[in-house]
Amino acid sequence: MNLVLRSFIAFLALSTSTNALATLITFEDVTTPAGYHIIVDAVTTGGFILSKDGSGHIDVGSATETDYANNGTQVGFVHNGSFTLNLNSVAGDTFELTSFFGAEFWRNGTANASTITLSATTEYGDLITEVFALDNMLDGPGGVADFQKFYVSDAFQNLTSAKFVGNGAFSIDDIYGVTATEPQPVPEPSTLVIFSLAIIGLGARRMKKS
Repeated sequence: MNLVLRSFIAFLALSTSTNALATLITFEDVTTPAGYHIIVDAVTTGGFILSKDGSGHIDVGSATETDYANNGTQVGFVHNGSFTLNLNSVAGDTFELTSFFGAEFWRNGTANASTITLSATTEYGDLITEVFALDNMLDGPGGVADFQKFYVSDAFQNLTSAKFVGNGAFSIDDIYGVTATEPQPVPEPSTLVIFSLAIIGLGARRMKKS
C-alpha cells in the first residue's frame, strides 16, 4: 500500500503545480473611433503596461486606420518626440519576452524607422539589447498588412523592465510575454476518484502477486 500512497501524493502534487502563462500584449482594450487614432500616455493590457518616454506619446490606431501602418487590428505607434515605448509588469513582477510584431510608421508614402531595438534590464542588473531590421515595405491600406514577427532571444528572461526604441517612428503590436506563474486548474473530484481507484487496484494486484 506504500506504493498506492506514494503515487496518490505525487498525483496531488502535480495537480497543484504552477505553470508560466504566455500573455498577448495588444492595443485592443483601447477604445478608438473607426478609421482614426487617439493619443494616450499609457496602455495597460494583459498584466503589462506600455508607457510613453520623455516628450513622446503613444498613438493607438483603429483596425480601419487609413493614414498609417495597419495590420487589420488596433496597433500602437510612436511618431514624434521620443521614439520609445517602455514595458513593465503592472504587479512589478519579473517577466520574459518571446516575440512581437513590428513595422515602419508610414505617412504620405514615406517610411520612418528602419530598425527597432529591444533593450531590457534583468533582475540581476544586466542590460541586454537586440536589434531588429524592418523590411521598408508599405504596411496597411494601400500596401500589404505585412507586420513582421520578430522572435526574441532566450536572454530576455527575468526582466524588470524593457523598452522598444526606433531609429525613427515605428508601429508595434502583439507582444508576447510570460507573466508570473499561476496555479493550474485542480482536477475535478470525479477525476481524483477515478485515478485513486485505479491506483488502489494496481496496488491490490501487486500485493496478490507477492
